Amino acid sequence: GVLGAAELIDDPRLLTNGLRTEQHAQLEPLLEARFRTRGADDWLAELSAAGVPCAPIRDMADVAADEHLAERGMLHSMQDAGDWLGRALD
Repeated sequence: GVLGAAELIDDPRLLTNGLRTEQHAQLEPLLEARFRTRGADDWLAELSAAGVPCAPIRDMADVAADEHLAERGMLHSMQDAGDWLGRALD
């Protein structure tokens, strides 16, 4: 309902998470087009009000700038012993 896609609510291809997963290729472009019509803050507010679990996707800069995390002492600096991650991904 929040997405304005009432036709999907009772679609038998989408009644369970497993079925929705099977329909991923068909659902993704439809959902992407709907979500692009408004900003993330608008969607988060409306989805939350409807009881849909949701949260923004944050990048590392957003996380590092989060005052709440800093106040709780959850951000730490550490010495990097080298590019071990880069080598592990090669």
